[in-house]
Amino acid sequence: MRRYTGEDFERDLDRLTSEWEDAIQLIADWDSFDGEQKAAITGEWLHTNAIQFAVEEYAQTHELTELQRAAFLRLGDLIAKHRKTLRAMGFPVQPLAGLKGRAVA
Repeated sequence: MRRYTGEDFERDLDRLTSEWEDAIQLIADWDSFDGEQKAAITGEWLHTNAIQFAVEEYAQTHELTELQRAAFLRLGDLIAKHRKTLRAMGFPVQPLAGLKGRAVA
């Protein structure tokens, strides 16, 4: 198995932030989707949770650069602000575990 690197962390952190931002954009139009559309959209989120787990594990076991730390904390703020709303919409979202075991969101 290939080792998870700082480059992987940065790529996945960018992807997670983008996926959260995309999901947040759906809030205003969520009621216009039918059940099948909602299930398809929220079902894809399990993959997002797997990526989030890898990002959390890296953040808890490595010293982050200032830019990595800032991006991680921005993601934590985004999750903290919108997690309850997305969960109510049916997304199986998880809180973000913090740096070195401290909770961020």
